[in-house]
Amino acid sequence: MELSPDVDAGFICAEKRNPHLDRGLMEAWEQLRTLGTEYVSGGKIDSRIVGLDLRDKKPNLAGLQLADLVATPIGRHVAEKTPKADQIQWSVVESKLRWRGGRY
Repeated sequence: MELSPDVDAGFICAEKRNPHLDRGLMEAWEQLRTLGTEYVSGGKIDSRIVGLDLRDKKPNLAGLQLADLVATPIGRHVAEKTPKADQIQWSVVESKLRWRGGRY
């Protein structure tokens, strides 16, 4: 895909888990690119995000560790699991999220 110089674009990087979960993530990504969300069209997502890159967990990349620190409390909250004492708590992450019209 060719981007114009005035458009900022990026990519999403996620850790590989197992082939089944990785396949599900890639399918969800393709659906997001095609259908979009309630707030953003698929075309706009596709034009702004170059792709989804799944990386092996072994290199222990700092950016992926940071993302994990934020994503884990969100996931545990959504799954209604008890937070672990050694992790960032949901209340800390929640205070950083945009809240509008009763929704994040």
